[in-house]
Amino acid sequence: MASAPLTALYYGQMSLIAPVANLVIALPVQLLTSAGLAAACLPYLPEILCTPIAASAWSVDRAVRWLAMPAWASVDVSAPSKWHIAVFYTLLFTVLLTLSARAHRRRRGGDMVKQEGSLHLTPIPSPTRRGVYARSAFPRREGGSGG
Repeated sequence: MASAPLTALYYGQMSLIAPVANLVIALPVQLLTSAGLAAACLPYLPEILCTPIAASAWSVDRAVRWLAMPAWASVDVSAPSKWHIAVFYTLLFTVLLTLSARAHRRRRGGDMVKQEGSLHLTPIPSPTRRGVYARSAFPRREGGSGG
């Protein structure tokens, strides 16, 4: 979806089947990337180990081409103006930053607990937030010095 305006600008087409194709090939492409990196780091890899990588790449290519065969897989569109593209990406990044900030606040709020005998919230240790510890693991007492 994020590349749709640029695809329309440069190619004059929008793919309707791309979301389905991406779901179909997401896992095989990740495995191929890892296997390809391993093969590149080991230049003298026997051909018997390289053949499955090449066959997998061929099958991903065939799957994408098969999914793109129907006439309705893509539609012709007029190229958007560069102004429209700038507005689209500004809105997209604003939405993504807002969602990220909300998720961050929720995570921080999830690490707070109410201490017994106290009306305030104190952060507690959690594996996702290293280095953040509660000042005291014990409830505060009225009139006493709590740490």
